[in-house]
Amino acid sequence: MYINGGSNVYVTYNSVFLNASSSSTTSFGSAAIYSSTNPNLELRNNIFVNNSTSGPTGGKTSAYQRLNSSLTSYSNLSNNNCFYAGAPSSRNVIFYDGTGANFDSTITLFKNRVYTRDMNSFSENPPFINKTSAPYNLHLSSIIPTACESGGFPISSPFSIPFDIDSNTRNANFPDVGADEGNFTMLDQIQPKCTYTPLINTALKSDRQLTATFIDPSGVPTTGNGLPVLYWKKNSTGSWNNAQATYSVSNAKFNFSFGSGVIIGDTIFYYIAAQDNASVPNIGVYPSPGASGFSSYPPAASTPPTYPNYYVIVPGFPGGNYRVGGTGSTPAAGCAYVDLTAALADISGREIVGAINLILTNKYASSEENTLPLVIKYVQGQDATNTITIKPDTNVVTSISRSSATSVFKFDGAKYFIIDGSITVQTP
Repeated sequence: MYINGGSNVYVTYNSVFLNASSSSTTSFGSAAIYSSTNPNLELRNNIFVNNSTSGPTGGKTSAYQRLNSSLTSYSNLSNNNCFYAGAPSSRNVIFYDGTGANFDSTITLFKNRVYTRDMNSFSENPPFINKTSAPYNLHLSSIIPTACESGGFPISSPFSIPFDIDSNTRNANFPDVGADEGNFTMLDQIQPKCTYTPLINTALKSDRQLTATFIDPSGVPTTGNGLPVLYWKKNSTGSWNNAQATYSVSNAKFNFSFGSGVIIGDTIFYYIAAQDNASVPNIGVYPSPGASGFSSYPPAASTPPTYPNYYVIVPGFPGGNYRVGGTGSTPAAGCAYVDLTAALADISGREIVGAINLILTNKYASSEENTLPLVIKYVQGQDATNTITIKPDTNVVTSISRSSATSVFKFDGAKYFIIDGSITVQTP
Protein backbone atom coordinates (compact mmCIF):
# COMPACT_ATOMS: atom_id res chain seq x y z
CA MET A 1 0.00 0.00 0.00
CA TYR A 2 1.54 3.29 -1.17
CA ILE A 3 0.34 6.58 0.36
CA ASN A 4 1.73 9.68 -1.33
CA GLY A 5 -1.02 12.26 -1.79
CA GLY A 6 -4.02 14.01 -0.36
CA SER A 7 -4.35 16.07 2.80
CA ASN A 8 -5.93 13.63 5.26
CA VAL A 9 -5.74 9.90 4.55
CA TYR A 10 -7.63 7.39 6.70
CA VAL A 11 -6.45 3.77 6.32
CA THR A 12 -8.72 1.44 8.29
CA TYR A 13 -9.67 -2.27 8.37
CA ASN A 14 -7.23 -3.42 5.66
CA SER A 15 -5.39 -6.73 5.38
CA VAL A 16 -2.12 -6.40 3.49
CA PHE A 17 0.10 -9.42 2.81
CA LEU A 18 3.35 -9.07 0.87
CA ASN A 19 5.65 -11.95 -0.07
CA ALA A 20 8.22 -10.72 -2.57
CA SER A 21 11.82 -11.33 -3.55
CA SER A 22 14.29 -10.24 -6.22
CA SER A 23 16.88 -12.34 -7.98
CA SER A 24 18.75 -9.39 -9.48
CA THR A 25 18.67 -6.52 -6.94
CA THR A 26 21.07 -7.15 -4.07
CA SER A 27 19.71 -4.18 -2.09
CA PHE A 28 16.07 -5.15 -2.64
CA GLY A 29 13.70 -3.93 0.09
CA SER A 30 9.94 -3.82 0.51
CA ALA A 31 7.18 -2.50 2.78
CA ALA A 32 3.63 -3.65 3.46
CA ILE A 33 2.68 0.04 3.70
CA TYR A 34 4.74 3.02 2.60
CA SER A 35 3.89 6.65 3.29
CA SER A 36 5.43 9.93 2.32
CA THR A 37 5.19 12.74 4.85
CA ASN A 38 2.84 14.81 2.68
CA PRO A 39 -0.58 13.56 3.83
CA ASN A 40 -1.75 13.40 7.43
CA LEU A 41 -2.02 9.64 7.82
CA GLU A 42 -4.23 7.77 10.27
CA LEU A 43 -3.81 3.97 10.57
CA ARG A 44 -6.44 2.10 12.60
CA ASN A 45 -7.40 -1.58 12.85
CA ASN A 46 -5.17 -2.75 9.97
CA ILE A 47 -3.05 -5.83 9.32
CA PHE A 48 0.30 -5.12 7.62
CA VAL A 49 2.30 -8.30 7.03
CA ASN A 50 5.51 -8.47 5.01
CA ASN A 51 7.05 -11.92 4.56
CA SER A 52 9.36 -10.83 1.76
CA THR A 53 13.02 -11.74 1.36
CA SER A 54 15.30 -8.71 1.32
CA GLY A 55 18.45 -8.34 -0.72
CA PRO A 56 21.73 -9.31 0.96
CA THR A 57 23.37 -5.86 0.87
CA GLY A 58 21.21 -3.45 2.81
CA GLY A 59 17.66 -4.14 1.78
CA LYS A 60 15.00 -4.22 4.51
CA THR A 61 11.72 -6.08 4.86
CA SER A 62 9.47 -3.66 6.74
CA ALA A 63 5.85 -3.68 7.82
CA TYR A 64 5.64 0.13 7.83
CA GLN A 65 7.97 2.52 6.05
CA ARG A 66 7.89 6.32 5.94
CA LEU A 67 9.76 8.69 3.68
CA ASN A 68 11.82 10.09 6.56
CA SER A 69 11.97 10.19 10.35
CA SER A 70 9.36 12.94 10.78
CA LEU A 71 6.21 11.78 12.57
CA THR A 72 4.43 15.13 12.42
CA SER A 73 1.95 13.87 9.83
CA TYR A 74 1.39 10.49 11.52
CA SER A 75 -1.93 10.91 13.35
CA ASN A 76 -2.04 10.55 17.13
CA LEU A 77 -5.22 8.48 16.64
CA SER A 78 -3.32 5.69 14.87
CA ASN A 79 -3.77 2.52 16.91
CA ASN A 80 -4.82 -1.15 17.07
CA ASN A 81 -2.76 -2.24 14.07
CA CYS A 82 -1.00 -5.55 13.50
CA PHE A 83 2.53 -5.08 12.14
CA TYR A 84 4.63 -8.13 11.18
CA ALA A 85 7.81 -8.48 9.12
CA GLY A 86 9.21 -11.87 10.12
CA ALA A 87 11.63 -12.71 12.92
CA PRO A 88 12.98 -9.38 14.26
CA SER A 89 16.43 -8.46 12.95
CA SER A 90 18.25 -5.51 11.43
CA ARG A 91 16.73 -6.50 8.07
CA ASN A 92 13.26 -7.59 9.20
CA VAL A 93 11.74 -4.57 10.89
CA ILE A 94 8.40 -3.25 12.07
CA PHE A 95 9.28 0.32 11.08
CA TYR A 96 11.85 1.93 8.78
CA ASP A 97 12.28 5.53 7.66
CA GLY A 98 14.46 4.77 4.64
CA THR A 99 17.64 6.41 5.96
CA GLY A 100 19.39 3.19 6.88
CA ALA A 101 19.88 4.24 10.51
CA ASN A 102 16.37 4.68 11.90
CA PHE A 103 14.43 1.44 12.22
CA ASP A 104 12.64 -0.60 14.88
CA SER A 105 12.92 -4.37 14.78
CA THR A 106 10.37 -4.99 17.56
CA ILE A 107 6.91 -3.66 18.34
CA THR A 108 8.17 -2.35 21.71
CA LEU A 109 10.84 -0.20 20.08
CA PHE A 110 8.28 1.02 17.55
CA LYS A 111 5.83 2.03 20.30
CA ASN A 112 8.55 3.95 22.09
CA ARG A 113 9.31 5.83 18.86
CA VAL A 114 5.73 6.78 17.97
CA TYR A 115 4.30 7.31 21.49
CA THR A 116 1.41 8.15 22.06
CA ARG A 117 0.36 6.44 18.83
CA ASP A 118 -0.10 2.66 18.43
CA MET A 119 -0.10 1.88 22.15
CA ASN A 120 -2.59 -0.97 21.49
CA SER A 121 -0.96 -2.17 18.30
CA PHE A 122 0.78 -5.57 18.27
CA SER A 123 2.92 -7.90 16.20
CA GLU A 124 1.94 -11.40 15.11
CA ASN A 125 1.91 -13.47 11.94
CA PRO A 126 -1.89 -13.71 11.53
CA PRO A 127 -3.44 -17.12 10.73
CA PHE A 128 -4.52 -16.30 7.17
CA ILE A 129 -6.25 -19.27 5.55
CA ASN A 130 -3.76 -19.34 2.67
CA LYS A 131 -0.49 -17.39 2.70
CA THR A 132 1.72 -19.97 0.98
CA SER A 133 0.82 -19.59 -2.70
CA ALA A 134 -1.23 -17.37 -4.97
CA PRO A 135 -4.11 -16.75 -4.98
CA TYR A 136 -3.76 -15.96 -1.29
CA ASN A 137 -6.75 -16.06 1.05
CA LEU A 138 -6.54 -13.37 3.72
CA HIS A 139 -9.57 -14.50 5.69
CA LEU A 140 -8.61 -15.53 9.21
CA SER A 141 -8.68 -19.10 10.47
CA SER A 142 -11.44 -19.77 12.98
CA ILE A 143 -9.43 -22.30 15.00
CA ILE A 144 -5.94 -20.78 15.40
CA PRO A 145 -5.78 -18.18 18.22
CA THR A 146 -5.08 -14.65 17.01
CA ALA A 147 -4.73 -11.21 18.58
CA CYS A 148 -6.67 -9.86 15.60
CA GLU A 149 -9.86 -11.28 17.16
CA SER A 150 -11.46 -8.39 19.12
CA GLY A 151 -8.16 -6.50 18.88
CA GLY A 152 -9.62 -3.45 17.16
CA PHE A 153 -11.37 -0.35 18.43
CA PRO A 154 -14.69 1.08 17.16
CA ILE A 155 -14.38 3.84 14.59
CA SER A 156 -17.05 6.51 14.32
CA SER A 157 -15.16 9.59 13.15
CA PRO A 158 -14.71 10.94 10.54
CA PHE A 159 -16.77 8.04 9.20
CA SER A 160 -17.88 4.63 10.40
CA ILE A 161 -17.24 1.31 8.66
CA PRO A 162 -19.98 -1.02 9.95
CA PHE A 163 -19.24 -3.98 7.61
CA ASP A 164 -16.23 -6.10 6.68
CA ILE A 165 -15.10 -7.18 3.20
CA ASP A 166 -17.81 -9.88 3.15
CA SER A 167 -20.55 -7.49 4.37
CA ASN A 168 -20.46 -9.05 7.84
CA THR A 169 -21.40 -6.59 10.59
CA ARG A 170 -18.48 -5.33 12.66
CA ASN A 171 -18.56 -5.93 16.41
CA ALA A 172 -19.76 -2.67 17.94
CA ASN A 173 -17.42 -2.77 20.96
CA PHE A 174 -14.41 -4.92 20.01
CA PRO A 175 -14.13 -5.25 16.22
CA ASP A 176 -11.55 -7.53 14.66
CA VAL A 177 -8.35 -6.15 13.19
CA GLY A 178 -8.09 -6.37 9.41
CA ALA A 179 -10.55 -6.78 6.56
CA ASP A 180 -12.24 -9.90 7.96
CA GLU A 181 -14.74 -9.87 10.85
CA GLY A 182 -15.82 -13.15 12.44
CA ASN A 183 -16.01 -15.35 15.51
CA PHE A 184 -12.37 -16.33 15.66
CA THR A 185 -10.32 -17.67 18.58
CA MET A 186 -9.06 -14.76 20.67
CA LEU A 187 -5.44 -14.47 21.76
CA ASP A 188 -5.36 -11.40 23.96
CA GLN A 189 -1.88 -9.86 23.67
CA ILE A 190 -2.79 -6.23 24.25
CA GLN A 191 -2.70 -4.29 27.50
CA PRO A 192 -5.90 -2.49 28.52
CA LYS A 193 -6.63 0.82 26.83
CA CYS A 194 -6.56 3.53 29.50
CA THR A 195 -7.97 7.05 29.32
CA TYR A 196 -7.83 9.75 31.98
CA THR A 197 -7.32 13.50 32.26
CA PRO A 198 -3.96 14.31 33.90
CA LEU A 199 -4.22 16.47 37.01
CA ILE A 200 -3.06 20.08 36.85
CA ASN A 201 -1.19 22.10 39.49
CA THR A 202 -3.15 22.77 42.65
CA ALA A 203 -3.08 24.48 46.03
CA LEU A 204 -4.86 21.45 47.55
CA LYS A 205 -2.73 19.65 50.16
CA SER A 206 -5.09 16.75 50.92
CA ASP A 207 -5.74 13.68 48.75
CA ARG A 208 -6.60 14.31 45.10
CA GLN A 209 -8.98 12.24 43.04
CA LEU A 210 -8.25 10.83 39.58
CA THR A 211 -10.75 8.83 37.52
CA ALA A 212 -9.71 6.46 34.73
CA THR A 213 -11.49 4.27 32.19
CA PHE A 214 -10.09 0.93 30.98
CA ILE A 215 -11.22 -1.01 27.92
CA ASP A 216 -10.05 -4.53 27.12
CA PRO A 217 -11.69 -7.45 25.28
CA SER A 218 -10.98 -9.79 28.19
CA GLY A 219 -11.90 -7.17 30.78
CA VAL A 220 -10.02 -5.61 33.71
CA PRO A 221 -10.27 -6.88 37.32
CA THR A 222 -12.81 -4.90 39.33
CA THR A 223 -12.05 -6.53 42.68
CA GLY A 224 -9.09 -8.15 44.40
CA ASN A 225 -5.36 -7.87 43.95
CA GLY A 226 -5.58 -7.36 40.19
CA LEU A 227 -7.22 -3.93 40.41
CA PRO A 228 -5.36 -1.09 38.69
CA VAL A 229 -2.81 0.70 40.87
CA LEU A 230 -1.62 4.31 40.81
CA TYR A 231 2.00 4.77 41.88
CA TRP A 232 3.05 8.20 43.16
CA LYS A 233 5.91 9.92 44.91
CA LYS A 234 6.74 13.35 46.29
CA ASN A 235 9.58 15.07 44.44
CA SER A 236 12.27 13.34 42.41
CA THR A 237 14.06 11.84 45.41
CA GLY A 238 10.96 10.42 47.12
CA SER A 239 10.00 6.75 47.21
CA TRP A 240 7.04 5.41 45.27
CA ASN A 241 3.76 4.88 47.11
CA ASN A 242 0.82 2.91 45.73
CA ALA A 243 -2.91 3.62 45.67
CA GLN A 244 -5.15 0.78 44.54
CA ALA A 245 -8.21 1.78 42.52
CA THR A 246 -11.79 1.45 43.66
CA TYR A 247 -14.29 0.43 41.00
CA SER A 248 -17.52 2.32 40.50
CA VAL A 249 -20.28 0.04 39.22
CA SER A 250 -22.55 2.99 38.43
CA ASN A 251 -20.29 4.48 35.72
CA ALA A 252 -17.82 1.61 35.10
CA LYS A 253 -14.85 3.80 36.04
CA PHE A 254 -11.88 3.35 38.36
CA ASN A 255 -11.11 5.96 41.01
CA PHE A 256 -7.78 6.70 42.69
CA SER A 257 -7.18 8.79 45.81
CA PHE A 258 -3.60 9.91 46.53
CA GLY A 259 -1.15 12.72 47.22
CA SER A 260 -1.76 13.98 50.76
CA GLY A 261 0.95 15.19 53.15
CA VAL A 262 2.45 17.80 50.82
CA ILE A 263 3.58 21.41 51.09
CA ILE A 264 3.80 24.31 48.66
CA GLY A 265 6.53 23.70 46.10
CA ASP A 266 6.29 19.89 46.15
CA THR A 267 6.07 18.08 42.80
CA ILE A 268 3.94 14.94 42.76
CA PHE A 269 4.88 12.36 40.13
CA TYR A 270 2.48 9.53 39.29
CA TYR A 271 1.65 6.79 36.80
CA ILE A 272 -0.91 3.98 36.55
CA ALA A 273 -0.36 0.24 36.07
CA ALA A 274 -3.18 -2.09 35.03
CA GLN A 275 -3.66 -5.69 33.92
CA ASP A 276 -6.40 -7.47 32.03
CA ASN A 277 -8.21 -10.76 32.68
CA ALA A 278 -6.29 -12.81 30.11
CA SER A 279 -4.99 -16.16 31.38
CA VAL A 280 -1.53 -14.60 31.25
CA PRO A 281 -2.35 -10.99 32.10
CA ASN A 282 -1.20 -8.22 29.80
CA ILE A 283 0.24 -5.33 31.80
CA GLY A 284 -0.03 -1.71 30.77
CA VAL A 285 1.67 1.35 32.26
CA TYR A 286 0.38 4.86 31.57
CA PRO A 287 2.36 6.79 30.47
CA SER A 288 4.50 3.93 29.19
CA PRO A 289 7.86 4.97 27.61
CA GLY A 290 10.77 3.69 29.65
CA ALA A 291 8.70 1.39 31.87
CA SER A 292 9.80 -2.25 32.13
CA GLY A 293 9.82 -5.28 34.43
CA PHE A 294 6.05 -5.76 34.39
CA SER A 295 4.35 -8.06 36.89
CA SER A 296 0.75 -8.86 37.83
CA TYR A 297 -1.34 -9.22 41.00
CA PRO A 298 -0.88 -6.35 41.66
CA PRO A 299 0.00 -4.80 38.28
CA ALA A 300 3.40 -3.12 38.58
CA ALA A 301 6.60 -2.14 36.79
CA SER A 302 9.99 -2.59 38.45
CA THR A 303 11.27 0.32 36.35
CA PRO A 304 8.81 3.24 36.24
CA PRO A 305 8.24 5.31 33.10
CA THR A 306 10.89 7.85 32.26
CA TYR A 307 8.41 10.70 32.16
CA PRO A 308 5.50 10.05 34.54
CA ASN A 309 2.64 12.52 34.93
CA TYR A 310 3.16 15.23 37.51
CA TYR A 311 1.67 18.30 39.14
CA VAL A 312 3.02 20.98 41.47
CA ILE A 313 1.61 22.22 44.78
CA VAL A 314 1.26 25.96 44.21
CA PRO A 315 0.17 28.82 46.51
CA GLY A 316 -3.50 29.61 46.64
CA PHE A 317 -4.66 33.01 45.39
CA PRO A 318 -7.52 34.40 47.51
CA GLY A 319 -10.48 36.07 45.87
CA GLY A 320 -10.91 39.82 46.27
CA ASN A 321 -10.23 43.23 44.74
CA TYR A 322 -6.63 43.87 43.67
CA ARG A 323 -5.88 47.44 42.64
CA VAL A 324 -3.54 48.05 39.72
CA GLY A 325 -1.40 51.13 39.04
CA GLY A 326 2.05 52.56 39.57
CA THR A 327 5.25 53.65 37.91
CA GLY A 328 8.16 51.57 36.64
CA SER A 329 8.29 48.50 38.83
CA THR A 330 6.70 50.09 41.91
CA PRO A 331 2.97 49.81 42.63
CA ALA A 332 1.27 53.02 43.73
CA ALA A 333 0.11 53.39 47.34
CA GLY A 334 -2.82 51.07 47.96
CA CYS A 335 -2.17 49.09 44.78
CA ALA A 336 -1.09 45.44 44.62
CA TYR A 337 0.42 45.60 41.13
CA VAL A 338 2.01 48.21 38.95
CA ASP A 339 0.29 46.96 35.79
CA LEU A 340 -1.68 44.07 34.29
CA THR A 341 1.50 42.37 33.09
CA ALA A 342 2.66 41.96 36.70
CA ALA A 343 -0.80 40.96 37.94
CA LEU A 344 -1.36 38.27 35.34
CA ALA A 345 2.16 36.87 35.81
CA ASP A 346 1.58 36.52 39.55
CA ILE A 347 -1.86 34.94 39.25
CA SER A 348 -0.87 32.48 36.53
CA GLY A 349 1.52 30.63 38.85
CA ARG A 350 -1.14 29.94 41.49
CA GLU A 351 -4.57 28.41 41.98
CA ILE A 352 -7.33 30.95 42.53
CA VAL A 353 -9.73 30.12 45.35
CA GLY A 354 -12.27 32.91 44.82
CA ALA A 355 -13.41 35.51 42.31
CA ILE A 356 -10.78 38.17 41.51
CA ASN A 357 -11.24 41.77 40.37
CA LEU A 358 -8.20 43.54 38.91
CA ILE A 359 -9.17 47.17 39.49
CA LEU A 360 -7.59 49.80 37.22
CA THR A 361 -6.96 52.92 39.30
CA ASN A 362 -6.22 56.49 38.23
CA LYS A 363 -2.56 55.54 38.70
CA TYR A 364 -2.78 52.93 35.97
CA ALA A 365 -1.20 53.81 32.62
CA SER A 366 -1.20 51.27 29.84
CA SER A 367 2.11 52.74 28.70
CA GLU A 368 3.59 50.97 31.74
CA GLU A 369 2.75 47.51 30.36
CA ASN A 370 6.00 45.63 29.93
CA THR A 371 4.94 43.08 27.34
CA LEU A 372 2.42 43.05 24.51
CA PRO A 373 0.26 41.29 23.77
CA LEU A 374 -1.14 40.65 27.24
CA VAL A 375 -1.60 36.89 27.09
CA ILE A 376 -4.74 35.70 28.88
CA LYS A 377 -4.68 31.98 29.69
CA TYR A 378 -6.78 29.69 31.82
CA VAL A 379 -5.67 29.83 35.46
CA GLN A 380 -6.05 26.87 37.79
CA GLY A 381 -9.20 27.14 39.83
CA GLN A 382 -11.08 29.35 37.37
CA ASP A 383 -14.73 28.42 36.94
CA ALA A 384 -18.14 30.06 36.73
CA THR A 385 -17.76 31.22 40.35
CA ASN A 386 -14.02 31.89 40.54
CA THR A 387 -13.79 34.38 37.68
CA ILE A 388 -11.07 36.93 36.87
CA THR A 389 -12.32 40.40 35.92
CA ILE A 390 -10.45 43.46 34.63
CA LYS A 391 -12.40 46.69 35.25
CA PRO A 392 -11.89 50.36 36.17
CA ASP A 393 -12.13 51.67 39.70
CA THR A 394 -15.23 53.55 40.80
CA ASN A 395 -15.60 56.74 38.73
CA VAL A 396 -12.24 56.17 37.02
CA VAL A 397 -12.35 56.60 33.25
CA THR A 398 -9.35 54.84 31.76
CA SER A 399 -8.42 52.84 28.72
CA ILE A 400 -5.97 50.19 27.62
CA SER A 401 -4.44 51.52 24.45
CA ARG A 402 -1.05 50.62 23.02
CA SER A 403 0.51 50.05 19.63
CA SER A 404 1.15 46.39 18.87
CA ALA A 405 2.07 44.57 15.69
CA THR A 406 -0.28 41.73 16.61
CA SER A 407 -2.74 42.44 19.42
CA VAL A 408 -3.13 44.07 22.81
CA PHE A 409 -4.98 41.11 24.35
CA LYS A 410 -4.32 37.55 23.23
CA PHE A 411 -6.75 34.93 24.57
CA ASP A 412 -5.04 31.54 24.67
CA GLY A 413 -7.36 28.92 26.19
CA ALA A 414 -8.89 31.51 28.53
CA LYS A 415 -12.05 30.60 30.43
CA TYR A 416 -14.26 32.59 32.82
CA PHE A 417 -12.33 35.79 32.11
CA ILE A 418 -14.24 39.10 32.07
CA ILE A 419 -13.33 42.54 30.74
CA ASP A 420 -15.83 45.00 32.22
CA GLY A 421 -15.86 48.68 31.25
CA SER A 422 -18.32 49.86 33.93
CA ILE A 423 -17.11 52.25 36.64
CA THR A 424 -18.80 50.66 39.65
CA VAL A 425 -16.75 48.09 41.51
CA GLN A 426 -18.45 44.77 42.33
CA THR A 427 -17.41 42.82 45.39
CA PRO A 428 -16.25 39.30 44.34
